[in-house]
Amino acid sequence: MQILPVVLTLTTLFTSITVYSQYHHYEQLNSDVELVQLIFRNGERRPYPGESYPLDPYASAIPYDGRLTDLGRYRARRLGIALRRNYFNLLPNGLYTYSTSLDSCKESLEEVVKALCAKECVSTKTIIPSREIDVVLNSKACSRYHSELNKLRRSAEVQKMLAKYDGLYRYITDKTGLRLDTADMDERIYELYNLMESQKSMNLSLPNWCPEGVYGLLNEMTFLHYSLESQNDELRRLNSGPLIRRFLDAMTAAKTKAKIHLYSGEGHNVAALSRALNKRFPRVPNYGSAIILEKRREVGTGGRVFVRTMLWTGVSEKMFPMHLGGCAELCPLDQFVRIVAETIPGEVELKCLLDDVGHDDRVVLT
Repeated sequence: MQILPVVLTLTTLFTSITVYSQYHHYEQLNSDVELVQLIFRNGERRPYPGESYPLDPYASAIPYDGRLTDLGRYRARRLGIALRRNYFNLLPNGLYTYSTSLDSCKESLEEVVKALCAKECVSTKTIIPSREIDVVLNSKACSRYHSELNKLRRSAEVQKMLAKYDGLYRYITDKTGLRLDTADMDERIYELYNLMESQKSMNLSLPNWCPEGVYGLLNEMTFLHYSLESQNDELRRLNSGPLIRRFLDAMTAAKTKAKIHLYSGEGHNVAALSRALNKRFPRVPNYGSAIILEKRREVGTGGRVFVRTMLWTGVSEKMFPMHLGGCAELCPLDQFVRIVAETIPGEVELKCLLDDVGHDDRVVLT
């Protein structure tokens, strides 16, 4: 088992990919877009209920309701505008939209759709299952997933890696009043980072105990947490596998009415998909960031089908192509299927998902 190094410099990141303008239409590739599917993170939000900690200086100063801020609504609209400019011709076919039941995700979806559509979207099918039965974006609630993740955490290699942060754990315990359980330390730090990120996005000063250096360590631990959550094939099948399966089903269907499929989730959903595609960027997805999969058909004789994968960075509003292993920017569909084959849930995983998480009858996963 090989765990990814926590530190990845921005230089390495940005020299490994080619930057494209978000409004570039790629005519030189001589292919037409037939279907667009994407998963995006919610915009900036207020903290969720229960995210506070015993010594939180803002506990009674701001609402803890998880709703979008004005900046978060703006962030979501900017994604909608970028999608409109790139995929305007697909809008008359309507939209398929899916969101977690969290207010920040539902509100982000609403803002994206408002910016994406004017009068062109004649029909929109929206599915918002309750969190308890969300088999697509809350699939890691499956007991098999937690068992596999905890087994990974107990491994000698992961224990050695987590031990490097012992000083940080003690510091946070002392300064925040949190009781940190060593069994899932990475998840507790990830949750604390989400709170700091939320408060920071509201123009609140970081607490005295969290200078930029400590904030950077929380970010590192969040990256490590995302890496652990999708470290092996079994975890990927249960974490991002259901979403990958939905994407593939739509790509291979004989006909799909809606040509734009929007999935509104959280940062961990975007991170999980990137790991399923064997990518490690975005390290920690920004608010409003998205991974976009285009199904494209070659113009002319043959009509071969390709998949292009794109990253929308959110805050910095850039669009990057994500070159998958062994593929050019346009990846033949059959090769794309081979790349993600090990992440598709099998019968064992599906049984766990449907038994433990349940499902909404509107969501097909078989």
